[in-house]
Amino acid sequence: IIITGSPRHDCILFPNKKSKEMLNKKYQIKREGPVVLFASTYTDKTHFMFSNPNVLNDMKKAIFDAAKKYSNITLLVKPHPVEKNNAYYNLGLNIKNIILVDKEEDMTPLIHISDYFISFGSTASIDALIAKKNSICPIFPGWPFSNFFEKSKVVHIPKSRKDVINLFSKIVDNSLDTIGNKYFLKKHVYKNDGMSSQRIKRLILDLI
Repeated sequence: IIITGSPRHDCILFPNKKSKEMLNKKYQIKREGPVVLFASTYTDKTHFMFSNPNVLNDMKKAIFDAAKKYSNITLLVKPHPVEKNNAYYNLGLNIKNIILVDKEEDMTPLIHISDYFISFGSTASIDALIAKKNSICPIFPGWPFSNFFEKSKVVHIPKSRKDVINLFSKIVDNSLDTIGNKYFLKKHVYKNDGMSSQRIKRLILDLI
């Protein structure tokens, strides 16, 4: 086994300018303030064995309420591929600064066009950290699925609706602290240097 690193991470380190322009145009994103990408998740009956399903709904609602409160923030909502979009309409998608993106959209260019990243412990949080995005991982009481990121200390951890709204306030004021993640990435991401594809290419050529 030869470890090369991930070509996906190469793409994160080297944004595609054309893809960014296309996304901004497709979703009519006006760069009048910070853009926050919210990568959502879902729960099913298996999750209910470990948590109350209302906890996830409360965290989602807190994010929507915070976006409504600070209208100069653009909130991009990226549903999980298995989620149903109609669940978000109940949260307030009629608010002009909240944009629902296609749930099949590739996460990487969405991270590139955003300034901040929110998830509930998604592995996409690592992608956002590689892209040097200030990241947020709400963990309300009763949500046990984000312990890895809570222990990492490289993301902001709001634990209540009040905490979420306070973080959005700091985003507006540009006063949200940037948490260093150099050692976290060095430990968990192999050779995050943008050269993984080249290493794979060289290995293939050596085998021909």
